Amino acid sequence: MKKTNTAKCIAAAAAAMLSQCATAHGAIEESVATNLLERSWATLEGNVVADAEAQWAPLRGAVPSVAHFYGVWNWDAAFHALALVRRDAELARDQFRIMMKWQGPDGMFPDVVRQDPKKGVFRGCTKPPVWAWAIWTMQRTAPDAAFLSEAYAALVREEAFWRVKRFDMALGLFHYDGNATDEKKRRQYSGWESGWDNSPRWDGNAPAVIPVDLNCYFVLRYRALRDIASTLGLAGDAARWEADAAALAKRIESRLWDAESECYYDWDSEKGAFRRVLTPASFMPLFVGTASQERADAMARHAARMQPGWPTVEYGHPSFDPTGYWRGRTWLNVAYFALKGLKFCGHGEIAEAGRRQLLGWVDAHREAICENYNPVTGEPVGCPKFGWSSVFTIKFIDDWDMPRQDELPR
Repeated sequence: MKKTNTAKCIAAAAAAMLSQCATAHGAIEESVATNLLERSWATLEGNVVADAEAQWAPLRGAVPSVAHFYGVWNWDAAFHALALVRRDAELARDQFRIMMKWQGPDGMFPDVVRQDPKKGVFRGCTKPPVWAWAIWTMQRTAPDAAFLSEAYAALVREEAFWRVKRFDMALGLFHYDGNATDEKKRRQYSGWESGWDNSPRWDGNAPAVIPVDLNCYFVLRYRALRDIASTLGLAGDAARWEADAAALAKRIESRLWDAESECYYDWDSEKGAFRRVLTPASFMPLFVGTASQERADAMARHAARMQPGWPTVEYGHPSFDPTGYWRGRTWLNVAYFALKGLKFCGHGEIAEAGRRQLLGWVDAHREAICENYNPVTGEPVGCPKFGWSSVFTIKFIDDWDMPRQDELPR
């Protein structure tokens, strides 16, 4: 589908879809939920590669999709582990063991460990730092003291990498970057490192952007490290991580809240201005809990710009493209963070409407759970049999009513 001509046209189509979805999926029926869960688990299990010839053998790697992606990608693997630990804790731990095996001397985890040993490991960038949350979740689900100690040491080394290579000292906030001397490649790798590849958020000079979601991931990370350190009896470390989490949360609220727009936006440190591109990332402070109720209420008012399909760029933005990779398509992981954040902050009606819409699309196309979806038509796009779409389908069903203190370190 070509880019729509006007925001008015998009809004009308979106409203019609929302009405249809409310009629068809006013409540998620037990049979629908059961089918979605069965398909999600079958997809995840079908993406596990235990081939003796794989680069990660004898470990088992959960790839994003056996239909297209032949490797263990960094943040994909962390999301996969969030679900896999519920059925096979050792398989979940294998995903992090793969990251640890190829952790660089500077502490950086690779972007991807490819299945074919001849294709090697890509280190042009890393990925968003969500592994501490995954390890925290794994420990709560299936405790393993020896693994936790090993994982903690690797996470501490990774934090040092981000602190040295990806931290803006003047602002006290983190940014993405790329490991390349060629400036064009560096900017491209910076987008890849974000996981949002070609998003309009990065148009221009991507390493100069201070992203809302990245810094929220770090608050989540520091809180997870605090809890892990406490479990390991490292009281001094736990106190340090708690202080880091609190300080970073304050900087997010003081530097990434646009008082004029009453919205969270990325900051362009090169231009000294907000990048006013509304995406699901703008709602991350609600998910991790740095936002006040007043600011959460303001974000709920902005939610109308994202309804019903929660695309990766708001419907009315000039860059919106419903088939553009990270320039409009709906991705279930970041949509989940935004919608669950709204639910956490008391805006359950908005959140539930979004959940019904997205699960309705997944349910309507039973041939495969796909990488992403067209936010205007609901048609699947991208790669079929996709791992993290399956993970977040599971979370939209099984974890939807889970309170923040059980889903996230607080």
